[in-house]
Amino acid sequence: FEPYLASVGPLVTSGITNADQASVCRVSVRLVGEISRALGAKMSAHCHALLESMYTKLNDRGVDRTIKPAIVECIGDIAFAIGGQFHVFLKLVVETLQAAASTTIAAGNPQDDEWVDYLNCLRESVLSTYTSIIWGLKTDGMLGSFQEYVNGVLELVQRIVVEGVHTEDVLEAAVSVVGDLILGFPQLVPYLAAAPWLDTLAAQAMQYGGACAQKAQFMQAKRGAR
Repeated sequence: FEPYLASVGPLVTSGITNADQASVCRVSVRLVGEISRALGAKMSAHCHALLESMYTKLNDRGVDRTIKPAIVECIGDIAFAIGGQFHVFLKLVVETLQAAASTTIAAGNPQDDEWVDYLNCLRESVLSTYTSIIWGLKTDGMLGSFQEYVNGVLELVQRIVVEGVHTEDVLEAAVSVVGDLILGFPQLVPYLAAAPWLDTLAAQAMQYGGACAQKAQFMQAKRGAR
């Protein structure tokens, strides 16, 4: 498919930036994710314009908000696919993710189920994308380029714990990314071992059992929690 991407790419980019049809944007974003997984590292030659269109969409206050989690997840697909080559996009991507994740529950109506569902979907997608970025960079020995962004990820997880409005999927994504950070940056252990909010996170995650609890136990073991 790669030989055709040069001609298809502009059409997909146009679909992502389509301001009038959310369904077209969703299909285009889903297609980019599929292409990224299929092409792997070869995707790096084609993702500049696609990522620019996604930044624009995520920063557009007037866009259908239900599109944003899908776009964030697609960025994660690209990051994982191209591995270490993603480091050239890192600063702008993380700034975009931080802006998306800065939304708090108080920014909407906490009693509105649609608002709460949207916020949880957005946070899950941001956390999962951080995990994809971490693993992509780590695979190619480029994880050091992510170090300056570690605190921002941990602050997001802490805010999720403090607000206490989350789903099993959000908690699973949260304990997963913290575990990945500990593996990638073992110098974090002394700080994280003394962070009581992580004990709260682990306790909340373990209530769900299954994979969520297993990942929480892994996180606890790696941070040396008792």
